[in-house]
Amino acid sequence: MKPRRLVFLGLGLAALVIAFAIVLNLMPGNAPGEQAQQGSTSGSSAGSTPASTDSGGGQSPTTKAGSGEAAGSPATAPSSGKQGAPAQSADPAKPLEVNTPAPQSTQLVLPTSAPQTALVSEPLPASADAVGKLAAGYPEAALPPMDGSKLTSSSVSPQGTILQTSLVASTASEPLAVKAYYQAHFAPLGFGTADAPASAGSTATWFTRGSDKITLTITPVQGGASYIVYGVLHAGK
Repeated sequence: MKPRRLVFLGLGLAALVIAFAIVLNLMPGNAPGEQAQQGSTSGSSAGSTPASTDSGGGQSPTTKAGSGEAAGSPATAPSSGKQGAPAQSADPAKPLEVNTPAPQSTQLVLPTSAPQTALVSEPLPASADAVGKLAAGYPEAALPPMDGSKLTSSSVSPQGTILQTSLVASTASEPLAVKAYYQAHFAPLGFGTADAPASAGSTATWFTRGSDKITLTITPVQGGASYIVYGVLHAGK
């Protein structure tokens, strides 16, 4: 009898334990669904704590990936729907650059100068030569000897409307003074100046204006310089 009583007593105690457990599970704060939800919430918060904190004080790999995606995308750029389309509004900080039109070229108008008169005019003189003085018909006003010069020879020779002239003289002035004298004489008449070939020891200068041409050759000598003035002049009407 005793073993059977012990079995029934054990079964009764087991039934009481099961009944007590059922009552505890059915209490308001311990519903199975709420316990599961609380368990999942606590689990997720516990799992997110290491993800948001890093030993170096930075963001977790998941957060860095998200921020990298945000950094790669433009912050406030307007979308026009077409790649390469211009912005809808101008940026006030960057004014638009507008190419100004090229200035129109202006032509420099020089004042008209007075017509140049010919150095000789028709009728031209006949051919002539002279020693120690100026030849007859020599154009002294156009091709004068330098002041204080000693005349050696002179000549004139007409050919059609062209008059060839020659003047040989000497002076106590230096060669540079002789050149400066004739430069000052021909410049107001509109003659240009250029160096010309000369023999050894001499210098030569061309004075040209249109078809007129004058050659000045200067040779230094003891006590000064000797010079030759040779002209090819075209007569005017």
